[in-house]
Amino acid sequence: MKCTEIQELAAAHAAGALSRADAARLEALMAADPDVAAEVADYRNALTSAIGTPSAAATGPSPALRGRILERIAQTPQSRPASDASTPPTGHFVIPHDSDGWISSRVPGF
Repeated sequence: MKCTEIQELAAAHAAGALSRADAARLEALMAADPDVAAEVADYRNALTSAIGTPSAAATGPSPALRGRILERIAQTPQSRPASDASTPPTGHFVIPHDSDGWISSRVPGF
């Protein structure tokens, strides 16, 4: 296996983007070669540093904040749009899936 292939696998592994087969292959290489294991660890550390550690906001708001938000939503008057919901907005249209009414477009393949 080429060095660049190991680097590509290590980077994808750090991002969780490997297929099961490639992950198993890389893990076997890591078990057999400490340099490969170090390479994978370096990519994982670089990725963690680049994106930072998960913050509290990533897990959702606190129960108190969530309660205040839901209370505010409940107190806010909800209204429907003034237009008829069955009429799409200007510039938009819908073609039912069983319709033969395809419309030509200036964009190829669209």
